[in-house]
Amino acid sequence: MLAWFQSSREVAFLLTVVGAATMALTNRYFATASNFDSLQTILAVNGMIALGMMVLLIAGFFDLSVGSTMGLAGIVCAMLLHAHLPIPLAVAAAVLFGATFGLVNGVLVAIIGINPLVATLGTMFVGRGIIETIATTQTLTGFTGFPKSFTDLGNAKAGGLYLMLWIFLAIAIVTHVALKRFAWGRQFFFLGSNPNAAHSFGFSTRRIISVAYALAGALAASAGVLTVARAETANRYLGAGIELEIIVACLIGGASTSGGRGSVAGAIVGTMLMALIRNSFVLYELDTQWQSVILGAVLIGAVVWEAAIRLARNRANPNEVT
Repeated sequence: MLAWFQSSREVAFLLTVVGAATMALTNRYFATASNFDSLQTILAVNGMIALGMMVLLIAGFFDLSVGSTMGLAGIVCAMLLHAHLPIPLAVAAAVLFGATFGLVNGVLVAIIGINPLVATLGTMFVGRGIIETIATTQTLTGFTGFPKSFTDLGNAKAGGLYLMLWIFLAIAIVTHVALKRFAWGRQFFFLGSNPNAAHSFGFSTRRIISVAYALAGALAASAGVLTVARAETANRYLGAGIELEIIVACLIGGASTSGGRGSVAGAIVGTMLMALIRNSFVLYELDTQWQSVILGAVLIGAVVWEAAIRLARNRANPNEVT
């Protein structure tokens, strides 16, 4: 069994397959076009943020402000569109804003030396405060009335899949290649595995950390833009509370809080399992209060499994450095 399930990613994949099969057999609404559409959009948006979070976890860091970045970038894009800025420029400006917001986290952590928990928690509250300030000038629905060519980013399909899912898959492939095939991509693993050695070998650890945070911010901003295009509205609730769900998705996908481990495939698998769990609550009309209990149990299970695998490896190879 150890040969097949070397990390929580394999367990998460098995649970996803078994869960999907069970839901298909027990709920007549699961295998419907509308439900698949819902799962596609969740995977595209949450998966986009999970890619950036996975890179950060590989490097040994995390970001609690991705939800605020997502919400702020979506609102920035909406405001620019209302100001009649061309769609490509509005989208690019929103993504650049997200990268800059992430870079601020990178500066706080890598250069000033603030603990990632404190730094990103602070920027999370700053971001939410700005969102609330902007939202007070809008109605409850927020910004609406966008051009169709923009909303098509979230609603148009190609080959039976949403355009936003194709965008996510393209970014996932690029991220995978960058992490596995390029030396600078491997630096994230090196830094996460042994920060002191990375510094001793002359790696610019500050640059690596800053780039990781900027990338996470840009991907969270992209998710915000796609969500606005899909929902055709941008309001104060955009991205609220999504941070911990993304971190859980990455951890059950094989990442480690100590750094050095993780993959794009793991981010996708973890996001799929989380989307399936959320979907089950809707289809079976279960009380939403139990969602946190289930998600917490999944996280604990993933961590326990990872610890058990590591213990088994150490017993089998006592001289191996882990």
